[in-house]
Amino acid sequence: MMAQQIHIIGGGLAGLSLANGLAARGIAVQVYEKRRYPQHRVCGEFICGVSEGVLNKLHIQPALADSIIHRQLSWHVGDRQVLSSALPTPAYSISRFQLDHRLADQLIAAGGSISYGKVASRSDAGWVNAQGKNYRPTNTHKNDGWIGLKIHLYHQTDGLEMHLANNGYIGLCSIDSKRSNVCGLFRLNRQLKGKGLELIINYLRDGGLNQLADQLAKCDYDKQSFSAIAGFEFGDQPAESDRFCIGDAASLIEPFTGNGMSMALESAALAVDPLVEYANGNASWLDTCASYRNAHHDKFHKRQRMANSLHPLMLNKHGQWLLSQLCRTRLLPFKSIFHHLRT
Repeated sequence: MMAQQIHIIGGGLAGLSLANGLAARGIAVQVYEKRRYPQHRVCGEFICGVSEGVLNKLHIQPALADSIIHRQLSWHVGDRQVLSSALPTPAYSISRFQLDHRLADQLIAAGGSISYGKVASRSDAGWVNAQGKNYRPTNTHKNDGWIGLKIHLYHQTDGLEMHLANNGYIGLCSIDSKRSNVCGLFRLNRQLKGKGLELIINYLRDGGLNQLADQLAKCDYDKQSFSAIAGFEFGDQPAESDRFCIGDAASLIEPFTGNGMSMALESAALAVDPLVEYANGNASWLDTCASYRNAHHDKFHKRQRMANSLHPLMLNKHGQWLLSQLCRTRLLPFKSIFHHLRT
């Protein structure tokens, strides 16, 4: 009997990785993506904590072969560095503009298909939702939402830099020999205007990161790389019993406390075996969805709950003061926190 085809709505990191994992096992797979590759996305472009087993299961090691490897991390509160540490595990850093394009080409070479144009979420058997963040309309009268901003600068960093402001946070990391990715999450402020790097700098100054703003203002940048996104919510995303959701469509973790790219890859790897069983006629669709949902909960629930607790603390002036003091006195259990947020 011919295996059932799997349809994946969303050709981001989770969707393409899952598609490659299925195609490598002989499963017919169709990906639906609204925009053509290559494309820029709001993303930290930093992968840390993903095991070789996950990469092997998804068959995506070639796409990461020339990634920049980072081994150092620094935290800054306001304009002051409070922590410098070796990363417990080395991290990959690569542009999504490049990575997604490579994964799409690899999928086509393996016999998979990609269709372009917007496709609505579906709960039909054999359809996987990997459309990324779930959105809600932002309130036009209150600045209670979030905005994500990303740009590539012609600038180099030594490892991953994370900067806490009073309105959010921003991360910097080198993605190749010439450029660094700059990606921030801020409380939406409709009074702040500007385009590209100018808008990011305005958010930095609004959050008190004046030294960093001065530093970035001197850098050249890739205008085409600027991306912005707003109106999303964090946490587990609700889904019916017959919907199969992966990546951010299943659970969106706060960036400072988590690693969305790693979770996208891990959730895709969790999905491979149940979908292969379904495609080969060995499981019903409802059982397949339930099996994956249980595995996803076991894998990410504690991590998400811890991130949900830490995130408000990171954005509270008292929490930032406490973080600074713990780092200064070397009492912050950094490696333990890092471990629990990634396992």
